[in-house]
Amino acid sequence: MTESTNPHQSKRPNEPTIGHLISHARQSAGLSLNALAVRAGLPKSTVHKLELDIAQNPSPITLAAVAQALNLNLADVYAAAGYEAPSQLPKPRTRTLVPGRR
Repeated sequence: MTESTNPHQSKRPNEPTIGHLISHARQSAGLSLNALAVRAGLPKSTVHKLELDIAQNPSPITLAAVAQALNLNLADVYAAAGYEAPSQLPKPRTRTLVPGRR
């Protein structure tokens, strides 16, 4: 298998980049960039960088927050970001949103 020259692109052939996966899922859910950021508890700029495939080494915690906010399979999100996903991924901790707090 040939290594991808784009470090943010899936290393598996025929799989979308992390940006394409997130953008497609967000638009399919009818969410704005800001709405996704709020749901995921992330800055809007972080979500935007992910969608543009310019986020430098997005953390597994960031990816888990986006996956949870979009109801995406975490292993698929990790794979699209170029991470090797173990066969059994731990469940990400959920954050309880308190009104008026970020």
